[in-house]
Amino acid sequence: MKTALTKMATGLTAAIIVAGCIVGGTTAPASAALDAAEIRLVTPVLVGGTTAWDGQAEADYWVTQNWYAAGITFKRAYAPVGSDIVLTYYATDAATHAPLANTDVKLRISKGYSGSNAAVKVGSSATTSGIEKGNGTDQLQVTAKTDQFGYVTFVLDNVDTVGEPQPVSLTVKPPALAQDADPTVSLYTQIYPEITGQSKDKADMTEFHYFTPSGTPLITADKSSTTARVAAPALAAESATPRPDLDKMFSVDNPWYAVGIHVWQKWHMISSASNLVYSVTDKNGAWLADNDVTLSVGKAYSGSTANVTNGTVATNLGAAADADQAQWTAKTDFYGTVLFNLQNTDTTGSDQPAAANTAPPSPGVKFTQMWPVVAGTGSNVGDMLEYHFYKMAEPPAPLVTSVVVARAARTISVTVNNPQGKMVKIVLGKVTFWSFPAAGAAKAKYSFKVPAGTIKVVASCNGKSKTVTYKVK
Repeated sequence: MKTALTKMATGLTAAIIVAGCIVGGTTAPASAALDAAEIRLVTPVLVGGTTAWDGQAEADYWVTQNWYAAGITFKRAYAPVGSDIVLTYYATDAATHAPLANTDVKLRISKGYSGSNAAVKVGSSATTSGIEKGNGTDQLQVTAKTDQFGYVTFVLDNVDTVGEPQPVSLTVKPPALAQDADPTVSLYTQIYPEITGQSKDKADMTEFHYFTPSGTPLITADKSSTTARVAAPALAAESATPRPDLDKMFSVDNPWYAVGIHVWQKWHMISSASNLVYSVTDKNGAWLADNDVTLSVGKAYSGSTANVTNGTVATNLGAAADADQAQWTAKTDFYGTVLFNLQNTDTTGSDQPAAANTAPPSPGVKFTQMWPVVAGTGSNVGDMLEYHFYKMAEPPAPLVTSVVVARAARTISVTVNNPQGKMVKIVLGKVTFWSFPAAGAAKAKYSFKVPAGTIKVVASCNGKSKTVTYKVK
């Protein structure tokens, strides 16, 4: 705090005594603008040299040419012609690694200079022309916002009927584009997500090659046992609450579920939507493609209390205790990925937790427990997810500066509420007093002893002013 007296006046000056200031509170710093994003492909799960051809050497060269930022990856993967592919990305601040919620992600499809010739679309978008213009123009761009966890999902739909030859493996290098873009030689689309631009973002580029199935299937599934794990949002001790006690109760102490089940509790905002994405594999860890998965929502015996819907089927909170409140069914894509859209419709919930991994109360206030059931499986292992819904804390009331002047005998007091670090100026007759409260001061209080006589007091701060005239005896 800094104070000063100016414009001295004989007699009065000596009689003025500053009694002191009361300060307190904090001021939040302004949030920094996003400089660059990191956007990583979550589904499909592609591992270079194992489930996809690794083109990292090509990506590294692009970086040396300053076409893309360091951190780009590149993979080529195969899918049957006519496939839908569930593309899920996780977006974070490249500098802080904080998730980017409610942020636009642009998906560049059949990217300029890629030579892409496949006919693909996303939802109700236009279909790519399959014609490379050679001027850097993408054939299609679609934009979607990340959810509250930083994830965004696009469903890429191929509408071709004839593709390139079936590869001998998932990791073999795909054939080059024929001179006349003959799809029976090579058929593909190259895609790239971005937020701030390709020169700054660290992102995963993927090229999907569509083949015509023939002969022995590229992947043969063994459904004697399956595993369904949540791919998005990621479940980890930092972002959710693991329940090993329930794992043990459900699968070891009791034969209700197969050993290997994991139970998680995670916070979710009320009256908001998100995508729930599972990756499903067979006994050998291979993708389980084109297979029905039914999500039990408000699972039987869970006591779930939240209202959720996928847009078609809503939970029935009046269902019997031994019945699911809702069942949602969807098919896995070629990569074993299955997508469920979830919307909470409650208006009340728990108080906002202190952290993402704060344990929810027991019993829960508003929650729904979900379990994936893979059709035709002998043994079903998976992640049981329990969303607990919370309401956002009310934002603090905006700070408003106010000035109060009072007198008791020969003492004049000035109180400035919420000075917001602005200068306080107090004029007493011919004497001017000024002060700079601390930046986070919630209140600044000043007291002055004055001599007998008439005195005019003018106190001001942050555009607020108070003028009072006193007759002091």
